[in-house]
Amino acid sequence: MDNSGELPVFISNSFGARSESMQIFHSLLLVILLTGCFPSFSNTQSRPKTVSETSSNRSKLQDRITFIEQYVTFTRTYLKLEYSVVYHNNSVGVVPGPSDWDIRILAVVPASKIDQWIPTGALRTDQEQPKWLTTIPGSLSTNKITEWYIKGNSVIGIDRKTSTVAYRNSTIGD
Repeated sequence: MDNSGELPVFISNSFGARSESMQIFHSLLLVILLTGCFPSFSNTQSRPKTVSETSSNRSKLQDRITFIEQYVTFTRTYLKLEYSVVYHNNSVGVVPGPSDWDIRILAVVPASKIDQWIPTGALRTDQEQPKWLTTIPGSLSTNKITEWYIKGNSVIGIDRKTSTVAYRNSTIGD
């Protein structure tokens, strides 16, 4: 039997498997690259856009509410609303990354809704007013916010007499 010109069976089978593995690897790599390059294939559409804005940019309460609800995970009722939002959407590009944010809210809310601001499991703390509170624009008084709660990245301050709420959620820090 003349086998000249043919590869032994064990060599041809391992070469074919390696070639097939490489083909699959290259196909997967191409899909990953395309997913990162085209927003329609990635989850960037579900995340809000990068922004640095304060409530002084929007004069109407409803416009402020519509804006802030893009950057928080809850819906609330507001009588007055001031905010400072810094949000970096780091999910754009070939290798998406986690986003960073610093959401600061100062609001007057209906008295019956004030407890909605305190997350389940939040710890009450005896802290003084944080400095970040002075960075929120507007004329809402913060002098009597003395009830403070912390949970994860969130800090919530409450003045029950005036139904004023201070809220901060940040991954950036001070």
